[in-house]
Amino acid sequence: MDWQDQLITIYLYVCKHYRKKLWIYCQRFSNYADLSCTDEEVITLYLFGIIDERTKINQIYTDANRHLRAWFPNWPSYTAYVQRLNPVADVFAPRLEIILAEQEVEDNGRVWLTDSFPVVLAKQGHRFQAKVAPKLANAGYGASKKLFLLWCSGARGCKASGWDFTTSGVGWSYRCK
Repeated sequence: MDWQDQLITIYLYVCKHYRKKLWIYCQRFSNYADLSCTDEEVITLYLFGIIDERTKINQIYTDANRHLRAWFPNWPSYTAYVQRLNPVADVFAPRLEIILAEQEVEDNGRVWLTDSFPVVLAKQGHRFQAKVAPKLANAGYGASKKLFLLWCSGARGCKASGWDFTTSGVGWSYRCK
């Protein structure tokens, strides 16, 4: 699937579920909201950037602004994009529920559990010299550990029996079979 087909598929998927159920989670109550760029477009381009292994909002915006301006002519400035992305962040948890429900239909009713967690790769003074997973890791402050560290995000999902360890574009994914 080339990138145009992928972008269109993501957009249609987001529009279908946003109009059914997801709009409830990011409803606007302001008379002065500029909706020239829709929530569906903001969500689509965020997901497209994540699938394209862009982990920072600035990278996602820059790529979309540079390459997809013709597809989205009312694309806002970076500040406006971030202000539009923050309220729609509440859509992603229910979207995961929808994906899991669709997987359940395809997987004969097996139960899936999904969780995300930080994976510490290097602590304190070693975080700047670490060569582990440079595309996936972030150096920063871990509030739960109360120290500065090099970390990456992991995701874990489980089915009924057995274990299957796989990797994903954003981190590690542990799937139970």
